[in-house]
Amino acid sequence: AGLPDDTSTAGRLDVLTLAGLLRRVDLLLCGDTGVAHLGTACGTPSVLLFGPVSPAAWGPLIDRDRHLVLWHPDRTVDRPGREGSDLGAVDPALLRIRVAEVVDAVDRLSERTAAPGLPGPGGRSVPERRPAAALG
Repeated sequence: AGLPDDTSTAGRLDVLTLAGLLRRVDLLLCGDTGVAHLGTACGTPSVLLFGPVSPAAWGPLIDRDRHLVLWHPDRTVDRPGREGSDLGAVDPALLRIRVAEVVDAVDRLSERTAAPGLPGPGGRSVPERRPAAALG
C-alpha cells in the first residue's frame, strides 16, 4: 500500500483498541481471521476472503447485507490441516480469489453502505468518508 513500515499496528493493539478502530473505519478488507469476526461484531462493513474452510461454517451470520464473502473452494478438501499440508503455504482456494474480484466487492459494498438511509459502521451515521482499513 506504500505505507511506511512503522505504520503497521500488527501485534500492537489490544482487543478493545482494535474494536474501537474497527468501529471508525468505513470498510474492512481481510481474510478469515479474528479481526474479521471482531469487525462483524462491531457492525463494520467487510469484504472477507475465505480459503480452505467454508464461510457457511465461519462466515458472518449477522447483518449479511453489510458483508461480502469471497470464496473459491477446493472441491476435494474443505478443511485446514490436511495431511501433508505445508502450514506456511497459502491455500490454493485462497489463491483462486483474484484482485479484480476483491476490488469489485469493495466497490459494491462501498456503494451499498454509502447509500442514503443506511447507517454507517456500528449503526451510526457517518458524516465523512475515511480510508478503508486492511487488517488481518
